This record gives sequence, C-alpha cells and structure tokens, in this order.
Amino acid sequence: MGNPVIAPARGIASSEHWGAVCKDCQRRGDEASFKYPDTWVRDVVERGGTRSDRCPVCRKTHVLDARSFAAPYVDIDTIGSVTDPKFPTGPLGGLGPLPTEHVRVEVQSDLGAYDFGLKDANILNLLHELQQKQVAIVVAGTGTGKSTFLPYRLLVPPEGAPLHLAAHGPIVVTEPRRAAAIDTATFVATKLHQSTVGAGSDIGYRVQHEPAYDSACRLLYVTDGSLINWLRDGSFKRFGAIMVDEAHERSKNIDSILGLLREILPRHPRLKLIVASATIDAEFFVEYFGGPGAVFRMDVPAYKQWGYGRPLWPLKEIDDEFLAHLDWQKVGPSEEDLRDLTRRFAELRVVTGPIEPGPRFANWRDRMPEIVADQVLKILDGTEWGDILAFLPGKNTINTAIERIRAGLERRPNGDKVDVFELLRTSPEHIQRQARGEKVDPTRRRVVVSTNIAETSLTIDGITFVIDSGLIHQSEWNVETATKRLPAVAHSQDGVRQRWGRVGRKAPGWVFPLYTEEQFQKVLPEHTPPESTRDDLEQFALMAIAAGVSAAREFVWPAAFERKSETSNPADEASRKIFQRELERATQALVTRGAVDMDGDLTPAGRELQAFSGSMGHAMALILADRMACAIEMATALPLLSDFTIVGKLLIFDRRWEVTRRNQARRIHEATRSGCIDDLDVVLKVYAAWEAQPDPVAWAEEHLVSHEALLKARRARDELLDPLSSGRKSNEVRRVLPELAPRVRAILSRVLTDHTYYRGASGWLPLLPRGERRTWDLDSQAHCVAAERVIAFQRAAARNARVWLANLVQASEWAVDIPGSWVDFALEAAQRLRGSSGMLGTTLDAHLALTQEWHIDRSYIVEVVEEAGGPVLRAIRALGSAPVLGSVTEVIFADAVGEAASSTNDVIDGDLPEEISDGVDETTIVANADSELLDATDIVTTQEAIGDTEASTDLLPQVIEADLESTIVGGDIAALAPAGVVDPTQEAQFVTLEDIEAPDEEDVDPWYSVDASVTARHQTPIEVEDVPVTTPKFRVLDGILPAGESCVRVVGYEGLGEQRLLLVVPERDERLIEDRMPIVFMAGQEVIVRAIEAVSGWGQPFLVATETQTGIEVVLEYTDLTFNRYDQHITQEIPPGSSFPVTLTGFDRTYRTLRASRLDQIHDDLMAALQSEDGTRFICPARLDTSNALGQVQCTLERGDPTTGLVHRYDVWRSILNRGKVLSTQGRRLIAHLSIPKSNGGDRVATLGCDKVPEGLAEMLEGSLVWDEKRKVLSTGPLMSPDLRDLLIALDSNSEWRVGIEQLWHASNMLAVVAVEPASADDVQEYLYQLRDRFSLGRSVTGRIKNIDTRRGVFVELEDGLDGLAYKDKIGPEGVIDPGRYFSVNDQVEVTIEGVNERGQIQLAMPTAAVPGKLDQLRMLFPSDAIVIGTVNKIDSNLGVFVTLEDGISALAHRDKISPHGVINPSEYFSVNEQVEVTIEGVNERGQIQLAMPNAKIPSRLDQLRGRFASGGILIGTVNNVVDTLGVFVTLNDGLAGLAHRDKIGPEGVLRPSRYFAKGQQVEIRVDSVNERGQIQLAIPNAAIPRKTDQFLELFPPGSTVTGTINNVVTNLGVFVTLEGGISALAHQDKIGPHGVIDPLQHFRKGQQVDVRIDGKNDRQQIQLSMPGVSIPPQFEQQQAPYPSGSEATRKVNNVAHLAMFVIIVVLFLLGGVLLLPLFTSTNNDSEASSPSTPIHPTSVSQNPDQRQVCVLYNNKEGFTKVNVREDARLDAAVVASLPNNTRVYIDNSVVARNRDGFRWIKIEIVDTNQEGWVVNEKVLCQ
Repeated sequence: MGNPVIAPARGIASSEHWGAVCKDCQRRGDEASFKYPDTWVRDVVERGGTRSDRCPVCRKTHVLDARSFAAPYVDIDTIGSVTDPKFPTGPLGGLGPLPTEHVRVEVQSDLGAYDFGLKDANILNLLHELQQKQVAIVVAGTGTGKSTFLPYRLLVPPEGAPLHLAAHGPIVVTEPRRAAAIDTATFVATKLHQSTVGAGSDIGYRVQHEPAYDSACRLLYVTDGSLINWLRDGSFKRFGAIMVDEAHERSKNIDSILGLLREILPRHPRLKLIVASATIDAEFFVEYFGGPGAVFRMDVPAYKQWGYGRPLWPLKEIDDEFLAHLDWQKVGPSEEDLRDLTRRFAELRVVTGPIEPGPRFANWRDRMPEIVADQVLKILDGTEWGDILAFLPGKNTINTAIERIRAGLERRPNGDKVDVFELLRTSPEHIQRQARGEKVDPTRRRVVVSTNIAETSLTIDGITFVIDSGLIHQSEWNVETATKRLPAVAHSQDGVRQRWGRVGRKAPGWVFPLYTEEQFQKVLPEHTPPESTRDDLEQFALMAIAAGVSAAREFVWPAAFERKSETSNPADEASRKIFQRELERATQALVTRGAVDMDGDLTPAGRELQAFSGSMGHAMALILADRMACAIEMATALPLLSDFTIVGKLLIFDRRWEVTRRNQARRIHEATRSGCIDDLDVVLKVYAAWEAQPDPVAWAEEHLVSHEALLKARRARDELLDPLSSGRKSNEVRRVLPELAPRVRAILSRVLTDHTYYRGASGWLPLLPRGERRTWDLDSQAHCVAAERVIAFQRAAARNARVWLANLVQASEWAVDIPGSWVDFALEAAQRLRGSSGMLGTTLDAHLALTQEWHIDRSYIVEVVEEAGGPVLRAIRALGSAPVLGSVTEVIFADAVGEAASSTNDVIDGDLPEEISDGVDETTIVANADSELLDATDIVTTQEAIGDTEASTDLLPQVIEADLESTIVGGDIAALAPAGVVDPTQEAQFVTLEDIEAPDEEDVDPWYSVDASVTARHQTPIEVEDVPVTTPKFRVLDGILPAGESCVRVVGYEGLGEQRLLLVVPERDERLIEDRMPIVFMAGQEVIVRAIEAVSGWGQPFLVATETQTGIEVVLEYTDLTFNRYDQHITQEIPPGSSFPVTLTGFDRTYRTLRASRLDQIHDDLMAALQSEDGTRFICPARLDTSNALGQVQCTLERGDPTTGLVHRYDVWRSILNRGKVLSTQGRRLIAHLSIPKSNGGDRVATLGCDKVPEGLAEMLEGSLVWDEKRKVLSTGPLMSPDLRDLLIALDSNSEWRVGIEQLWHASNMLAVVAVEPASADDVQEYLYQLRDRFSLGRSVTGRIKNIDTRRGVFVELEDGLDGLAYKDKIGPEGVIDPGRYFSVNDQVEVTIEGVNERGQIQLAMPTAAVPGKLDQLRMLFPSDAIVIGTVNKIDSNLGVFVTLEDGISALAHRDKISPHGVINPSEYFSVNEQVEVTIEGVNERGQIQLAMPNAKIPSRLDQLRGRFASGGILIGTVNNVVDTLGVFVTLNDGLAGLAHRDKIGPEGVLRPSRYFAKGQQVEIRVDSVNERGQIQLAIPNAAIPRKTDQFLELFPPGSTVTGTINNVVTNLGVFVTLEGGISALAHQDKIGPHGVIDPLQHFRKGQQVDVRIDGKNDRQQIQLSMPGVSIPPQFEQQQAPYPSGSEATRKVNNVAHLAMFVIIVVLFLLGGVLLLPLFTSTNNDSEASSPSTPIHPTSVSQNPDQRQVCVLYNNKEGFTKVNVREDARLDAAVVASLPNNTRVYIDNSVVARNRDGFRWIKIEIVDTNQEGWVVNEKVLCQ
C-alpha cells in the first residue's frame, strides 16, 4: 500500500479525568478499568460522597449479587491498609480493596493523527460566527469528520476559541439511525476523547431501549425522536447547542426538529443550532432560518485520503482526463499504479448499456438483484483484495442477491474464503457487528449487501468497492386514500453521493454504479423529497400540538415554507401543497378520533396517544380496547389486517399456482372463512386456532396458513401492547377470544371513520370524502359482501378510474352515530353487546370440530343415515391419502397450451422495503380484479403499492394481453410458508405418458397401471384411525347420494358451529382413489363432462366439472374454453349441470383431477361459421353484447351452442365500431371481420421462433405454413387445424418443439375483430342520425376525461360512453399548450358539442376551461433560465437551430445565441434529431420562445470564418449595399456579409461602384482574408470594369472642373493633384494660371485644395490637368524678389530627394547695409528651416500662410474643431478658453494623433487638466 498523504495536524485536545478506578475491576487486574470524568466526581461530592466505588457495569453486577444474599448485605469500608489488593482482609472478610487515591489526570489527544477534512481553523471560524449568529449550515463532504471531529471540537474547542458551547450546557447531536448514533458516539469517546462512552462519561448516547448517558455527559448523540421529546417538554433549555446531522434526509422527525427550533431560537438566544450534511440544499435552509444575515454557511469540500470515490460509469471511457485526479501511488499487494488499477477495474463492469426509463424500468428494477450479484462475482474474480459493499432497496432483493452470490461462490475455487453478510435495520446484532465491525481474519474477503442503513454516518473499514443499484424504497403518500406506497424508485443524487462516499477514506476506493452518467443527471432527482410530503402526518400533527403549536396547519414547517420566486421551482411548490393537504387531513382525523378537541387542544386520550408510534387511528383503537377488556384481540387483529393480505399472505395463496392447486387452496380457504362475517372474524379465528394447537406448524401446514405471518403478528402485538398504561393494560396471559370480535368491531367503527365506506348505487363511497368523490370497488376476495358499511384496512387506487378496498371489517353503524365522549360510547357498547353470542354464533371449538375430522379433498366411503334432524353421513373408511399442498403438482400428459396460457399471468416481485426511517402503519394493496379486467397500463404492481413489510402476489387486477411477456419473479410466499412447502414459483412437473414405462400389453386392457412408488412421493398417508366419528349433515354439489355405501370427496363446509354442513361431491369409481391409482384416460381423448361450478377470484377463472362416466373431477381454465384471452367471463356462461365434450390434456396425480380443453371443439365449430375473404380475414354475422371492464364492446358470433357455453365472443374497441359506423347498442346486428392481430411486421400471421426444425417439415410447408430460414421463424395464417398441429408435433418428440407448436396453434386461432360493418346500408345513416341527434351542435354536456394526448388534445368519454376529442386550440379562451398540466385522467369536465363529422367522430370544445392565456402558459411551461433537453428538428443556416421542446413546441436558438461567440453555419455542428441542451431565455410578446445554447462546443467566430474560407475559391454572393466611398457589400449564401473594397474590384479598382453594381445583383467574389476583428475582406477580380482613368474620364469628361488636393509640388515641373479615387495627375507649370508659373513652390503647398480642369489623357493614359483660374502674375513679375526691404523671411524647401542644395540670399540694406546669408541643407521631404520666433496665438498663426503650421484636433458634438499652432507653441488656458463650448479633448497622454489634413505626425503631451477633465495646458512636440 502506498504512503498516504497526511493532512495537517488538527492540534491537541486536552481533557481531565479523575484517576479513580473501579475496585472490582482493580481486583480482577483489569488495566482498562473505568475512569471517572471530572463532572461525575463533582456530582458525587455534591451528593455528599467522598470517593468512587464501582463502575456502572460492576455496580449492576454487584446489585444482582447482593439480591442473592439471604441476610441483608452491608458494605463496610475496609479498615487499615491492604498490602496485597488481590487478597484484601478486613473485619467482615474480603469486601474488596481500598479504592486507589483519586488524582486528576490530564489526557491529551493528538487529533492530528486522524485524517479529517475539517481543521481547527474551520472550528474557530465557526465559533467566531456563532458569537453573532444562532444558526450555522455546515455543508461538509464525506470524510471531513462532520459527525465526529466537529461535535468533539465543539466540546473541546481549540486554543483561542472565542466561544465554549459546552460551558452553556450539553451539546446534543442527532443521528437518523440507531446504529449511527451508537457507533459515532463510541468512536468519539474511545478514540478522540480516550475515555469510555455512556453513563459517567463526557460522551454518551440515547437510543430506543438503550440509554447510555447521565447528567455527566456533555456531548450526547441521540436519535431524532429523543430530541423531539426534549423540545416538547422544555428540556432543551439546558442545552448549549444542538447539531442536526444528516439533515439532507428530511425525515418527518428532522423537519419537526427544524420547525420547532425555528420558533424556539429567537426566545433562547444562548442556544445555538448547527445543521450539517454532506449533500444538503443549503440555500433552502439559509433562507428558511432568516437569510445570510442571520445564518452562517460553512462549506468544507469532501476530503478523502485517497480521493473521493469516483464512479466508473457504464459506457464511460476511462481516458487520461478521467484519471487526471488520481495521484501516482503504488497501491495494493501487487504495488500497481493507481491509474493502472482503475483501468483494469473498469473492465469488470457488467452493465454495458443505459437503463431505459418508462415501462422497461420495472423489468430492470426486478433484475437488479441479479445484476448486483453478477457485479460482485465479477469483482471477486478480477481482484485479489478489497471488501465489497453493495446497495439494494429491500430485504427480499438483498436475500435474492445473496443467494445468487453464495451460489456463485460455491462454484469458485476460493469461494470459501469470502464471507457474505446482509446489513439491515432488523438484522441481529451479531450479524451487524460482523458486517460492519473489524474482521477477525484479515485474509478473508467480505461482501456486505445493505439497504440505505449503510449510506450515512456509518463507516465499514476495509471497503474498497461500492456497487450502487441506484434504487431505494421510498414512501409515497396518497392523501385521498390515506395510504402509503413504498415502491422501489430511483434514489436522489444526494443519496447516491453518500453511498459513493463509503470508500476512499483510508485506502483507495472504486464505485460501480449500475446506471449511466446521463441517467444520474436526468433520471435521479437532485434532492430527496421531504418525508413529511410522502407520509402519514397524524403523529406529526399530534407532536406539534403537544409541543404547543396551536395551529399546526398555519405553522411554517420546512415542508410548508414558501421560498422566494427566484429560488423556488415547481417540484417544491407541488410538495408544499401535498404537505398542506395531508396536514389538514391529519389534523381533522385527530379531531374525529377524539384525540384533539374542537379548540385544538389534546384530550386525555390524545395525551395517551403520545406514547405510540405509527398509525394514530390504530393506537386510539388500542387504547379504547384496553378500556373495554379486548386489547389482546385488538392488538392481534390490527397487524394481521394492516400488514397482510388475508388471502395471499395469511391464508397462503398464489395466483401463479397451477389451476388444480389453486382449486384445492380455494376449498381450504373457503372452509376456513365459512361462518365468518368479515375479515376480522377470519383473522381472530385463524390466530386463536393456531395458538391453541400443540403443533402449530403442522396445523398451519394442513390449513395452508402462514406460520411465519402469525409469528410476526404475535411480535407486533407485543409491541403494540407495550405502550399501554400498566395500570389498565389487559396484559394477563390468555389466548385470543374470537367471541370478543363484536367489541373490536364496534371500536374500529368508532375510531376509523375516515377509512369507512358505505354502499352506494354504483359502488362504495367514503363516509368522510376527501378530495375527488370517486366510486370504490371491493376486492374480489372481499369477505364482507353483505355489509352496508365496511372499514377497509387496505385501499388502492389503480391508474384508471377504479379503486379497490380489501381486508374489510363490517362497520357497526350505531358505534359511529353515538354522540358524546368515549365514556358514552363505552356505556352504549356495554349495553348493546351484553349477551352477544360472539362472532361465530357458537364457541370456537364447536366451529372447528368438523374441520378436525373431515378433511378437505379427502375421499371417504360413507353411508347415508337418516336421523330425526335429517340425513347425515357416517364415514366407513378413508381412501387413499390427503394431498399435501406443499408438494409439487405432477400432471400426466400435460397440455402445453395450458402451460403457455398460464404464463400470461401478470406476476410481480414480492420484494418489500426493509429500511424505512419510521414504522409503517398503513398498507396499500392492489385488489384482485379477476372478475373484472383492467388494461395492462392500469396495473399498479404490488411492490409499488404495498406500504408495509409484506408484499402481495395474489391480489392483482388480472390482465392478459396478447403481447404481454411473462416475467416470473420469486416473491416471498415461500418465506411465509411452513416447512415443507415449496417455492410457489416453481413450475408444476408435467409428465407425459411417453415418460412412463408401459406394462405388458396383456396387463393394459384398457387400464394403464402406474407403480405406487410414483404417487407415494406426492402423497402423505393418513392412518386408519383418522376415520371421522362425527356424523354431520351434508349437501351434495353434484347429483344425489344413493342408498347404502358410496364414495364422496369433501370439498368444503358451510354454516356455523354444530349446524355446519359438509359439502361433498360423489366419486363413482373408488379405484381412482386407492394407492395403486389406475389411469383410464389417454391424452387427446374426448370425454363428456358436466359443469359443477364456475370459480372466479382465485387467480384466472376456471370451471370445475366432473367426468360423467367415472365422476372424477375435471378442471378447465377459462383459456381452455375460449381463444379470446380477455373473455374471462366465459366460465360464467356455462350453466351448472350442462354437459359438453372436452379433450383431455392431463391428469393431476396430487389432487386426483383431470385437466381438459374445449379448444378443439371450438375450432371446429368456428370453421363452420366463418366465411373466408382472402385467407387471412374472415367474416361472420354477429350481435353486440354488454361491455367488459376494459371499455370494449363484446360481440358474439351467430354460431355455437349457448346452452353449453359454446359461444364465440370477441372484444371490439369502440373506435372500431365508430369507424364502421355501428352503434354500440346491445343486441345490434353487424358483420364482424376477424383475423389474427397484426404483428410488428404488419402481417396477420402467427409466428414461432426456433433455432432448428425437425426433418420432414419441408413436405408440410404448403398454404399458409411458411418457414423463413433467414429469420428462423415458422409462421402460419389464421385457424391452423388441430390435425395439422398433431402432424407437426409428431415430427419431433422434443418437448420444446411440442410446446412451441401448441403455442403456434393457439396463436393462430386467437382471432380478433379487426373491422366491422353495418348489417345494412340504412344502419350507417341511422348511426349518424342518432349520434347527431343525441349530441347536437352547441349542447353542453359533462364527461370524464379518458385520455390526454399532449399533441392533439383531450379525449372525453360522454354520457353514453362514446368518446369525443377537444383539440388543444379549442380548450380555454386561447387554447392550451400542454393539457396534462391542467387536466388529469378521470377529471369531470364540461364540454360543448361542435359537431359530428361524417366519420362519426364527435368534435368538442372546452371554452370555459380554467386555463391561463397562451402567453402565460408558455412562460410557466418554459421559465427563463431553465435548462431543458430538446430535439433538433430543423437547421437554418441564416437563422439558427430549431429545437422541439416539451409537448412538441418548436423554438429557435438563433445562431448568435449558440455558444458564447455564436455560430456561422449551424449545420456544421448540429444534425436533425440530435438531442441538445438549451437554455430558455424567455418568451416574447408574440409567444415565441427564445432559446440559447451557451454551452455548445463551437470554435471562436474567427476560427470558424477562417476555417470556412481557407480555400480562397470563387463564390457567388448577392450585393446588399453599395457605398461609393467604400465599395460593395456582399451577402454570402449562409447569411454572412463582407466588403469588397473598391480597390479590390476589377483589375485596377473602381471609382464609383454604384455605376456597375446594384442591390440584389449576383456577383462572383473571392474571399481574400478575415481580419482580426472577424471582418470578411472580399475581392471581385473578374468584374468587367474599365481602366481607372477611363472611369474617371467617363465621370469627368475633358473640360470638367474638379477639386483635388495637392500631394506634391515640383519646381520646374508643376503641381501633382490627387483626384477622386486616388488618381494622381499633373498640372504642368505651364498650364497653371493664364501665363504659367515659374516656381510653383511660391504659390502652392502640399495639402492645399485646388480647382483643376480636366484636359484629357496623354499617350501613356495619364490624365492631364490645367489650372487656368489661378491668379498668377506674369512671369516677369514672378522673377522679382518676394521680400521687401527690411523684411524677415522664412524659406520652405519641399520635394528634394537625394539632393543637397545651397541657397545664398544677399540682402542689401539700403540704409547701412547688412549681409544675411542663411544656409539650408535638406535631405528629406518636408524639411524646412525657420528663424526663431516667439510663440504665436493660434488665431494669428492661421493668418500667416508662409509660416509652417501644425494642427491639433478636438472632437466636439458638432464635429472636429481644428486649432492651428506652430510646432513650438504651447497650449495654455487661453487656448482652451478659445475653443467652442462643450468641446472635450479626446487625446490621452503621449498618444500619437494624425492630422486629418495631411500634415505630419505630432505628439501631444498633456500638461494639466482642470477639475472637470478639460485640458488646460498641453505641449505640442514635433515627432
């Protein structure tokens, strides 16, 4: 292992202890004897003591030993000295050594030895801020020591700390879980403080049932429930500080604590609050506690010695960028490089693709235990060291994963060196210690599979790898139904980061997430929603009222806090509304239950409720039951009714069982429930009978009752009884008395009125409605059908309009209606229930007597005996053996079709949450809807619906879809089943006749004998002594019993007690029941059966019949009676007693039952009814029947035999009827078109995929039977015949081939109505006429929203069940963008009829719908600055990228808004259908959504341009502007524009581009360059432009006068003038003036503006100029001296290149004569010599043309102002004052400025400025 990086030392923590040791520990020689802290000894002294005696542990042992003494025990101090402490002596014997001398010992802890991210500087900073502020929010990442170092350093602050919190009272730290509080306190005490933990120490903890603290403790770790009690009773006043750790979890308790403290803190300024977490919404809590001015926020980044555990994302490439954060360490036994290890471990990832959301999420979630196990095994195979921690949501998923891991380890050579542990909240203590404690053998590897218990505040040493499923069981609360769901959902980003933080603290760590990085960002929510928004708040409201919060609904709890608009989001607002609704419901429920009076104060019963947790309704019922002496019964019934589905979990049943087993279980359970009026009777009866048995396990097995469920209920009962007052608790040891059920029923009726429902006209309605008033249905297993009022302990809302009630108790109406207090109710109950005969009308023993002797499904030889009360049965002997339900069903000649059909059952996982922060008190179920079908999309799986520790696998709406895949996942039925009961998911063993060795032919004739040993494996012999002795009355279900002996089978009971009847069916051949069971039937044999009863509600419906010749029982599932898998009611169509032929498909040995099918007969009858159209579609007359539960209309073909149930019934969607213009009225005739439903490929064929086909298939490929060799698919058209099926099966004896052909045949006969047509042409007009008459234009009707199409609108089901569509633009005054935001399925809405079109479609409008304006909708849907994901639908190079957002709305991201610098051609960087991230910039007044893509990775604009025009080729552009002084502006094809300067146009440039180019003209251009400013510089080289001189002459023909600028003056030549377009032309000196000029320098200067005449051009194409209008004297006058006598001259020499010229001027002074010879030498143009002169004011300078001038420019509002000065002139205040008003100087210090008039460059030096910034002094220097 490499050397770790040691963090800077955190200083020394000093504390004092007394050197006293326990005398008993001293006697034992225990060196680690308990040492007493200073505070403990101080308390001893205050109580009058002198010195310590025994430590707390020894003191308890001493007390126990003293109690065993016969005589009173007296402890007298030893007198005298003791030389040997181990052998003390004294007057009364060895009473123990004299305690050692007490001395104060200073203990110093070097905190620098511990590697925390927090430092002493952080603590000092925190304490400094807490001097002024009461609240601190500490966001400290994993590994910083926020749970350990931070609290301890508050207890023992660093040197120089400005505040000592412990001096004001104890510091209390809350932890969310019991284990976290204990482990953290122990670490802080023993490691950091170097003392013990608990009573008498500075550091202790308080958890439920284990208080380890006393008044000496100054740092106390507690669970949050303890702190709530202290806040409520005022104990918090003695605290110095409170620290709420792991606040990100937002449990109800944490929110309660924070809400109460927010109210308390202003009244107690000394108390400080610290809210800490690694992943917390700090902004929320800062705002909640008053904002930054009142709250200090401290952020400490996550600190790991080896770096934070970085996830190895699936599909993520492990490149250098990923590895950049890792240090170059050599780690591991092999001393590999950390980066190399990371690359190698990345190859161990098992998830190689993203997890698809939506419906596939459930499949992925169900597979998660398997994925986790595979990941664990792959890490173990690919590594040699390091422990593994894996996270799964619940107990059952963990058990499944562990089983798979252990099975995989058994197959590995080193598997025995790996220990696998589960870590659950309910795990035994020793298992938890092994899972999270130090390993005994460091050479063994450890795998820990945990729930979120290991997520926070718990460190498991040695963990190197973390595997995260990303799942958690998270509660969801339905306010309307007051039920909790605990589905497995995606965890929050905060939560999974906590999981990642379990590694990397003391050694390197790697994280294997089983989700992609994209899913982490998009699927996982950022924060965990507060528990108070997803749970029952009755206990929360009770706590608030007890704490003095009089108006809990108006109190500002964290979940009710309304954030500022800029920080809030829609999710926060939705959660806040849910919390407020639930808090209002909870408060009202407390008033209804009598816990709170009308003034909002607690009643005596409410105060007693505070001792309970969980459901307050259940607690109140228990308190009242205690007063009415039935607490035992109440505490027994509550967990059984709340936590278990009666049929499924208590009475073991699985709808996936084979039908014969389901039939057997049904009979047993119906017998158990017979005589009971509701489920309360059932649970009390079952529990009482179970606990009365000497062998309860055997009894539970025989009666198919869950022994484990009853044990769990007994434990729950003990916990419920524990909080009851010991003075009144009916805690005497007695058994449950079912006779007291009326009392329990009355109490529940009084207390649970909010869960009471009454029978309405169309269903069950809540007695106290909440929210929407909807109709409820009873579960198909409901055992309370005769009641008018029921109490439903389990309630579920499906995704359609239907909701279900189960676990029912019949409500006593009188109990609800009694006014007054609980005392009045108790008196009335005592009066009404006095003399009640109890629940059964007899004693339990009498009720159970019949079941003890006459066993269900046992056959007996009996005789009928006439007695005075009527005929009775007398048993002669018992036949065969009773079936054991735990054994596997074995079926002879099994029907593969039945097996395939049964696989369509919708089966769910029974996995349930284990780690929930609070107890679960209410259970939500999904009711069994076997009798009424639901659409597959309406199913809520049990795992999502159950809100407890048990799941239901039986109570599900039964749905069978044609394309529904069967996913059989192991539930937890097996865990609840008694010993010997096999896993219910195990498939039945199907044995064909070919599998049994046949006897010799002479022995058959026609019986087929099977050896007894075959059946002995599946039967339990019953002794002869089991022959019943009672003679019960009876009822025969099929026929009558003849006189004398006969054979019967017991199938059930009915009635009460001694009046109970035995239900039997006759069996005509007892040979079928003997141990050597002959078989008289063959597979495919046709027999006649007689229908006995149709069974529904027990899995798929089935029919029970008997074979007419032998009387043996025959069972047919509904799929054996129809090809229509949706027609479950077909079993109800067959009248009892009717006979019909069937084909035998199997024999169930275990239950002695035949399996049969009627499909062959149905096929033959159907073929005779149908007329073929094209071989794939058939037509047949039919009539419409009533609708089924899916909203489909059923049509029955006019064929078959209804008297025997031989009907051909198909479901038709109303849309098909509307398209066919057929009214959906019962009895209407029509023509039905039937075919196989279209597959994905669009062909109406049935297909079978198989790798290979048997020989001989080629000869049978004809007609519609086709083999596709490429796809390996065998297909056939509709209605494959049974004969062809049998021929195909005979090709190969392989069972898979046989099953596949059976499935193919079944699919080919599974037709559907694909179209309809009216029976006559008049029916079409009748259809439209009636439709328009009923739905006339403008009529307003109320309907129910059936579906919401976000692209089209809202589909509304109208009065008669017909659907209409309100398009989005017809909803509200301006239309609606997203109907789903304002409407929900099942909403009642008012619509207006807008017409019925020719296709029979009803068009609706919703003009009065409360929908905001369209602009407001857009702004709410797309708030500014929101970041969303959209899809590119169009790319416009000139505009940008069009993106489709939510609800199909398209918006434009302009190309200037793409990336920080824009994009030139978006098509180069984006493609259609690409997913992009966009930012909403706003919605303008025209309703256009403005987008931006600031994070798009686009090169800079300059790089884009240069990359685009690098080639320099010829392009085509469009002229968009022409400026003669500049050139031509051209727009390119992609919207870019550039300038072709006029010098770049044509071969020589162009003078006036407008003469040759026009706006909109197409031109050929060349891109020359892109300058640094991103300007595109163009050229038009091929433009047909004349030469420049020709252009000029076209503009100014000879004789024209133009103005030009002198650019040079040459003596003896003339003046060069610059004309338009930069053309330079010469005005020869001879053509200047009327006479020419001798020396042009005397008359002209460079830069002078002159008027010239165009004379033409010479042979060299040069333009010739003249200046005739210049006033020049005659040449003879020009030759005179220019200076008069006595004048001073300054000579200027210009345009002398490479020439030295000496000029001597002799001036003769006429008066006195003085000779002045100035000498000028010039080698540079513009050089001059000047006589010295004094500074001249600018105004005088401009008047002297011979004085050389310079110009300074000042920019004012009107333009440039020129001030001319000499070179050596100074600008002073006078100069500035002479400037125009408002003139500002725009020249900085030492800036070089150029004169616009062509003068030389000058340098300006600012000398001074005034206060307003004006230049008051500056110097003009020559450059």
